[in-house]
Amino acid sequence: MIELGAIERDDLGRLRDWRNDLLKTGVLRQRHPICMADQDRWFEDVVLLRREHIMLTVVNVNTSLDNDDPERSVIGIVGLTYVDWVRRHAEASIYVASGHRNNGSGHTALTLLLDYGFKNLGLHRITAEIYAYNEPSRRLFEQVGFKHEGVLRDHQFWQGRWHDSHLFGILDSEWIKP
Repeated sequence: MIELGAIERDDLGRLRDWRNDLLKTGVLRQRHPICMADQDRWFEDVVLLRREHIMLTVVNVNTSLDNDDPERSVIGIVGLTYVDWVRRHAEASIYVASGHRNNGSGHTALTLLLDYGFKNLGLHRITAEIYAYNEPSRRLFEQVGFKHEGVLRDHQFWQGRWHDSHLFGILDSEWIKP
């Protein structure tokens, strides 16, 4: 079972490692590896203040009939970033660790994030920017109901060449939780 949870200080080392590994894939806006001091600043500025960014962990909860205390493991992170509380829109982001992909965890986590954004936070619009070479993310966002809204041509420079960014969006009126 997948749940969303609070980011704890104990999660920061793993999150830093994931972010640094993701640099190799070119899917982040981040351009340089980060150290623990950078990750600590991010935690203080983004996670604790929660003004324009809401970041949550993706938690895999393993329950068994013979164990009353379920095993919980952080397998990813999701976020609503650049939240504009006046216009009621935000940008969605998601990362699920490589050993937990292609089994529905990402779909469930993104669904929970959208449900939270629309039903609990009262957002009107949630967007995503996905680089053209990130086909798995494009498929995931389309599966949960995002619509392709446009292209920023030659917007991302990665591995010595320019790539397009695709813009996706979903409105609260389009959100029907599966």
